[in-house]
Amino acid sequence: VGVVAGGGAALVNATAVASSPEWTPLFVGGVATASLWSHLAGDVITPMGIRPFRPLSGAHFTLDLTPAKNPRVNVLFLSVGVLALSTAVMLSI
Repeated sequence: VGVVAGGGAALVNATAVASSPEWTPLFVGGVATASLWSHLAGDVITPMGIRPFRPLSGAHFTLDLTPAKNPRVNVLFLSVGVLALSTAVMLSI
């Protein structure tokens, strides 16, 4: 996913009238990769877990820490996400 997003950003960057910095595709690819990993981390703590190698392997990984419906954990993750986004916006300004 990160490679596809980075490649797409590189194509857009190459065809844009106003040129962007050369690191833009790497940044977009990194953000896409980080969002994928954070989503997997959020799923692996639930009893359902993840099967990252499906259909090649039926390996199932779970930490079984909290159900996905737990409102406290959901509010915690929402708060961390809002804080991270706010910090990123403030640093970019």
